[in-house]
Amino acid sequence: KVVRDGVVRSFPTTLLVEGDVVEMLYGDVAPCKMMLIQKGPPSNVSSNNILEASHVFKPSFFNDMTSKEVWEQHVQNRGRYQFVLLETPWANSLKAALVQDRPATIIYKQADVLRKFFYRILIIVLGLAVGINLLRFILKEAISENGHLDQAFELLVVFPIYAILPIIPLPFPTLWLIVRALWNKFRYLLTKWDGTSLTRSTNLFESLGSTTIICSIDREGTISSPFASVDQIYFPKANEDPTLLDIAEDPSTEFGVKFEDQDWNQHLSRLKPLGLNLLLNTNCGVLRGRKREHQHRKYSSFCINAKTKPARQSCLCRLGREIGFTDDALNAFAKKKEIFTIAPCHPSLQERIRNDQWEVPSMVSSIYEEEGQSGYQLLSDGNTEIILDNCSDYWDGQRLQAMSEEIENKIYDFYENSVINDMQCIAYAYRPINVENLKRIPFLMDSPNDSIGSYIVLPCPPEIDQIVEEEENDDRDLSLSQKVRLKRLKADQLEAKLHDFLFDESALTLQDEETFYHEVIQGQIFLAMATLCHQPKL
Repeated sequence: KVVRDGVVRSFPTTLLVEGDVVEMLYGDVAPCKMMLIQKGPPSNVSSNNILEASHVFKPSFFNDMTSKEVWEQHVQNRGRYQFVLLETPWANSLKAALVQDRPATIIYKQADVLRKFFYRILIIVLGLAVGINLLRFILKEAISENGHLDQAFELLVVFPIYAILPIIPLPFPTLWLIVRALWNKFRYLLTKWDGTSLTRSTNLFESLGSTTIICSIDREGTISSPFASVDQIYFPKANEDPTLLDIAEDPSTEFGVKFEDQDWNQHLSRLKPLGLNLLLNTNCGVLRGRKREHQHRKYSSFCINAKTKPARQSCLCRLGREIGFTDDALNAFAKKKEIFTIAPCHPSLQERIRNDQWEVPSMVSSIYEEEGQSGYQLLSDGNTEIILDNCSDYWDGQRLQAMSEEIENKIYDFYENSVINDMQCIAYAYRPINVENLKRIPFLMDSPNDSIGSYIVLPCPPEIDQIVEEEENDDRDLSLSQKVRLKRLKADQLEAKLHDFLFDESALTLQDEETFYHEVIQGQIFLAMATLCHQPKL
């Protein structure tokens, strides 16, 4: 995004010029060398405020990413930092295009084979001529009494050259045949339409305009679908192995996806809350408005404030319908508010696994009101780390269970293994919101079409400094984010705040609204986790 004439516009990278002011989010890649337009204290920024080309903009760009000043600046900027370009990206792209060597064409390779063939003939003939004339010279010296040293130059140099002179013109007839064949084909293309020839006979505009599908290539070189699709659903279970349900794309089915496990119906008690979350937390048209069948993508205004992985933009409403939900079941819910939560100082950003899939932990929560009910419901999806940080219980299909260290370690192990296997994970959570005296929340009575959401930036956990100091004496193989969470868990700081909310409409302030948003995202119930990957193209 480029700021020109005071307006934020979207421009391709090749149209940027030196001196442009661009907005960068955590996770964006610098198109060229750029400098931060600093608004905070100079001590918080790295040396020279410079971000080099192709570098990822991370919180580590600042000297102390956990400082209060950096956090306040992130809140003020709403995650958007302005940089001024010190170079023109187009110049670098042009230089790279000119320096890069083009692959050899088929005609060039064939001509190179002929050249090497003629070189071999010339070398063989020249070697034979030199050998024969050297033998003649030696025999003449041995037989003749007077000697023939004056003929050495003629025998060893001139005669071999005479031997290869008749061979030199041989490539010219071959070259003539090649040029004549190329000219005949070119003349044929100019005078007659050759339907079998694609070279210089297909309109480039028509080719691009008729493109119906775009593919991508994964890190193993396999041609894959451009959008990530769900592969597995993970459900935690106490004292037992977690439940894994495999999902497969199947265009022959009604909704395009199916469960590969035959006994998936036995897990409906855990699938129903997840299916409701999948269908409500999307905007691909399942509730109202235009429906987009292909591809199922969901757009969130959260992308304006933070960079998210492609899996977070994939709509899984087809899976919710496969579980059994219909339109009648969804029409009873009215969306009231969206809460965007981001943790730019999360301990997981310092872990090695973040080098594989770098993304600032974030969470999108939606508040829904069900018609005929007195309460509200909060449905969340986001990164595994931040979801776990705000969950105190989990749903096992029958009852609520308190989140324990054992369950958390199982979830983290599955999450890390999925990331290592080039998958992307999304966690889902839920929480009921009750209001005393069966009243409604005053600031949630606006139009549900209000697109303005609440933006929350979580500060750095105060336990992180103490954890880093104690890390040397801890022999457990746990990540930094796990250690921080376990410390909070043991201190009973993750207890669910499931108290009923009470609002005094006559004395309601903006501070009360902000406090409500910060409290309501805590004490959630962990539902499930989904792994998504780019499926091979069939």
